[in-house]
Amino acid sequence: MTTSMRAAIEAFGSANIPIAQPDDDNYRDYEKLVVTSNLLFRFTRPLCVVQPESTAHVQFVVRQVKQRGLQLTIRCGGHSYAGFSTAIESNTVLMNLRKMNKVKLDVPADTVTIEAGCQWGEVYRTLINGNHDGLIINGGRCPYVGVGGFILGAGLGPFTRTFGMGSDTLQEATLVTAQGDSIKVKRSDRVTSDKGRLFWALQGAGQANFGVVTQMKLKIQHLNSKSGRVVGGRFQWFPGQDNLRELQDTMNDFYRVDWPTEITIDSTWICDLREKTGDGVRFTVYYDGSKEDYDKLIDKYIKHRDVNKQLKRRALEEPSTRFLYETLEAQWFDESKKFLAENKTYRLFASFTFNRE
Repeated sequence: MTTSMRAAIEAFGSANIPIAQPDDDNYRDYEKLVVTSNLLFRFTRPLCVVQPESTAHVQFVVRQVKQRGLQLTIRCGGHSYAGFSTAIESNTVLMNLRKMNKVKLDVPADTVTIEAGCQWGEVYRTLINGNHDGLIINGGRCPYVGVGGFILGAGLGPFTRTFGMGSDTLQEATLVTAQGDSIKVKRSDRVTSDKGRLFWALQGAGQANFGVVTQMKLKIQHLNSKSGRVVGGRFQWFPGQDNLRELQDTMNDFYRVDWPTEITIDSTWICDLREKTGDGVRFTVYYDGSKEDYDKLIDKYIKHRDVNKQLKRRALEEPSTRFLYETLEAQWFDESKKFLAENKTYRLFASFTFNRE
C-alpha cells in the first residue's frame, strides 16, 4: 500500500466515513461492496472502499483523492459489464454510494427525488407502498440496478418506447465536481449557460461523466392505460434441435413488425449447450393497456400458432403497482437475501468486446 493511499484511508476514518478493506474481520461486507457480474473483473481487490453517507462526505473523498494523486471509481449497483464501476488499478479508491439511498415521492408535483446510491427496487417501493396505480417511474427493468448509472447512461426501461429514455425524465441533478464543489443543475437552466450545458451532458454521458452525482429529481410518468393496469409476462420458446429454420423464420417475422409504442417485448436468444432443447428465445412482455387489447395485438402480429398461444397465456393483466412488485420488486427482495458473491444470478458469460481506453 502506498503512503498516499494509507494517508487517504486515515483521513476518511477521521471524517467518520465508513471504510471497507480486503483484510477486514467481517470480510463478507467487503465482498458485497466489490462483487461484479462480469467474471473478467472478479479478482479485482481495491485496497479501500469508502461509503459516503452525504454529499459532504462525497466532497471530502473527492478532495482527498485529488490532493493525494489517487484515482477514483464510482459504484452503486455494479452493473457495468465493461467494468467502469470496478476499481482496476491498485491506487484507486472505490466509492460505493449505496448508503445514500433516500427516496422522496411528491405525487402532486409529479416528481421523485432520489439519492444516487438507490437501486430501482427501493424507488419502485414508494409507488407500491402508496398504491399509486397508473404512475410509473421510468427506471430499470432489474430492481437491483443502480439509479445513478442508469440515468447517466441514458437508461432503457420497460416503458421507454412510450416515455423515452430514463434520462429524458431528469429534472434536476446535484453533483460534486472534480474540485470537490457541490452544484445543482436543472432542466430549466438556460441551455447556453455552463449549468445548462452540464445538465444536457449528464443525460447519457455514461462513464464519461462530469462529477459524482449525489441526488436526482425525476419526472413521474402517467400510464396511457386509463385503469392504471398493465400486462406483464414471460415465455420461453424452444422449437427443438431440428427446427432451427422455424426459429429463424419466426423471429425474422417478429422483428419486422412495426409494434405500437405501448408494448415492449424483450427477446433474449438462449443457447445452453448443457441442455438438449436446442436454441430458443425468452420473451419478456410489458404492455401499457388491457389484456384484451394486448391479445388483439398478439393475434394481429404473431402468426406462429404456438408462440401466439403462449404469449397470450403467459401474460397477466394487473394493477401497475402489483406489476412493479411481482415482475420487478419481488426479484429484488429475493436477491437481497443472498450473499451476492455466491449468487450465480450475478455471473455473466457473454461475447462482449471492451475498450477501456
